[in-house]
Amino acid sequence: MKPGEKPSKNTRGKLAEPPRYDLKLYVAGNESNSLKAIEIIRETCQKYLGRNYHLEIIDVFENYQAALGDRILVAPTLVWNKKGTPAFLIGSFDRPKLLVFLGLSETTGGEK
Repeated sequence: MKPGEKPSKNTRGKLAEPPRYDLKLYVAGNESNSLKAIEIIRETCQKYLGRNYHLEIIDVFENYQAALGDRILVAPTLVWNKKGTPAFLIGSFDRPKLLVFLGLSETTGGEK
């Protein structure tokens, strides 16, 4: 919500819940870029999304079937099931790329 905006209400007059972020991160064991991705995603989600996300971390070495099911060919890959349509952030990434991917603003911490 931007400064000065009022929270939206649903049809029954209750405050609308903010969008929930359902995320899956596919990693390749303890590879350095996978460990970095886990750290960046956890820190970013905690800072910008609070409790409004669910993060599932899947090691493709231990569960390659899940990776095949989501058509994952590269690790790390972050999958966001956004309104029923998956969006993918593939390969090494940093906080600015992650914020853009999630539609968040670094200055306000909220949605753009």
